Amino acid sequence: MKKIFIGFAVSIVLNIILIIGIVGQGVISSRQKSQVQSLTTENQQLNQKLSWLSSEGSNQDNYDIKNVVHNLFYAQFNYNNQTYVSRLNEIKKYATDGVYQSLQGAGGAEAPKTQIQNKVNSLNIYLTDTNTDTAKALVSISTTYSVNGSNASPVSQIYEAEVIKQGSKYLVNKITLMGSFAPYNSGSSKGGK
Repeated sequence: MKKIFIGFAVSIVLNIILIIGIVGQGVISSRQKSQVQSLTTENQQLNQKLSWLSSEGSNQDNYDIKNVVHNLFYAQFNYNNQTYVSRLNEIKKYATDGVYQSLQGAGGAEAPKTQIQNKVNSLNIYLTDTNTDTAKALVSISTTYSVNGSNASPVSQIYEAEVIKQGSKYLVNKITLMGSFAPYNSGSSKGGK
C-alpha cells in the first residue's frame, strides 16, 4: 500500500510540476505574444512616419520646383517701365545662365521709352514629371499688355519648363513655348437669324 501511495504522490507531484510548466509556458507565451503585438504596432507606426516623411520630402521638392517656375514666370511677364530692367536680376535667381541670356534678349537691360506694362492675370503650374533631378512642368499664363495706357486683349500662353537641381537649389534650365492663344470672336453675340 505504501508503494501505491508513494506512486500516487509522485504522480501528483509530477502532474503539478507539469501543470506549473504548462501554465508557465502559457504565461511566457502570452508575454511574448503581447511583446510581438507591441513591436508590430510600433513597427507599423514607424513605417507610417517614414512613409509620411518621404512623401513630405517629395512634396517639399514639388513645392520648391513650382515656386522656382512661378517666380521666374512672374518676374518675366509682370513688369512696367520702372521694373523692366530690375526684373532681370530677379530672373537670374531662378534660371540657368542659358535661360537667363535667352530671356534677357537682344534688347539688353534698357527700358523702352514708350509707356508699357505687362500684367499677369493668371499663372498655373502643373508638374508633368516629378523626377526631382530634372522635373518638367506645363505653365499656363494669361497676360495683358498695354502701350501708352491702351490695353490689348489678354493673351494666354502655354509653356513647358524644365527644372534641374543644382546643389541644393532648383533652376529653370529650359523654356519652350507650346502655344499662344488670343480671344477669338466669330460673330455677333446677339442670337439673331
